[in-house]
Amino acid sequence: AGGGEGVVCLWDGKGDALVNVKTCYHMENPIRAISFSHDWGYLTMSGDDACLYMEDLVDGLSETIDLKASVEESSWNPASRIMAYPQNDSLFLIY
Repeated sequence: AGGGEGVVCLWDGKGDALVNVKTCYHMENPIRAISFSHDWGYLTMSGDDACLYMEDLVDGLSETIDLKASVEESSWNPASRIMAYPQNDSLFLIY
């Protein structure tokens, strides 16, 4: 789930009940998009903040990529760990 409070919660629904397995509090403003890598190992969050937040869900490492403007979407390559996001009529890739 993601929402206007700038928090993303990851839930495990494999058992009989939903279990919150991770909560990310890294964004200060509303989140507009979340995106997972093809292997579910990385999560990116973007929204009204002028940054793109990336987290390694396996190791817990994180990185904030400062940008010139907010990003309302990002997309991972369906077969590898390449992520793209638009910025000022351009497309940027992160490997």
